[in-house]
Amino acid sequence: MTTLLAADIGGTKSDLAIFDISQTPDAPPIRRKRYRNKDFQNLDTILKDFLNSSETPDYGCFGVAAVIHQGIVKLTNLDWSVSEEQLQRTFGFKQ
Repeated sequence: MTTLLAADIGGTKSDLAIFDISQTPDAPPIRRKRYRNKDFQNLDTILKDFLNSSETPDYGCFGVAAVIHQGIVKLTNLDWSVSEEQLQRTFGFKQ
């Protein structure tokens, strides 16, 4: 099984889901959860909570409400910065 974490990171909420991408494209997610961003210090804490009860997915795909510059994102409506390199190092996503 090859898994993908799909994450939609907005200014007020984050929707996360894990998919088995070796299945058909319309297969339902293995796991899914919505978070209120104001309840968390940063994206890492959301990801750690979400991935706490499962293996880290092979790949991560993040849609973020901000401009990406040199692999770093500063969210528009939150005081959060997200680094592609840091996510890969912390969670072990493949390239």
